[in-house]
Amino acid sequence: AIRDGYILSATVTSGTGHCMPGEAVKEGQLLISGYTDCGICIRASRAEGEIFAQTKRNLSVVTLQTIHSVLESEDRLSQISLLIGKKRINLWKDSRISHGSCGRMYEEYYVSLPGGFRLPLAVCVDRQQTYQLEETTVSENDAKRQLQQFSRDYLLRQMVAGQMLNKQQTVSSAEGLYRLESQYTCAEMIGKEQRE
Repeated sequence: AIRDGYILSATVTSGTGHCMPGEAVKEGQLLISGYTDCGICIRASRAEGEIFAQTKRNLSVVTLQTIHSVLESEDRLSQISLLIGKKRINLWKDSRISHGSCGRMYEEYYVSLPGGFRLPLAVCVDRQQTYQLEETTVSENDAKRQLQQFSRDYLLRQMVAGQMLNKQQTVSSAEGLYRLESQYTCAEMIGKEQRE
């Protein structure tokens, strides 16, 4: 068992089942054994089946109350240089060192001959664009909706198979964060293969 749970259904297609619907199991407990007692001998095979159990999951998710969005400006700069072997020839007057609020994109275009032979000659383009950060405050309703959606998607991805039966969620805000505390009751497959 990958977690504690209350067995809802147990289908054994190969091997011997060690749990029944209505029983509680602990994490790590053997659910289906690959050994079957045939009376005269013990037959070994691969254990197969599906065990669904009611489980409880607790999840805590946080997000920021204020976010920063990037606003691009029209102020763009392209700098071109030639790369011959390892030697670079700059085709602009100064280096134009970028400040902290500048995005950069660097590309090299090599010269190739027919047949795919690439010459050690390239045109290098360094594009820079300035931007500003805009601060936006997230409303509690928007944050709650996003946190609930993220929690639901995350929980369903963590299950091998199953569904949510019940949920209890509370949203609080403190220290610049929205926090979602949630408890889920799920019906999920709890078996995992263990090799001997």
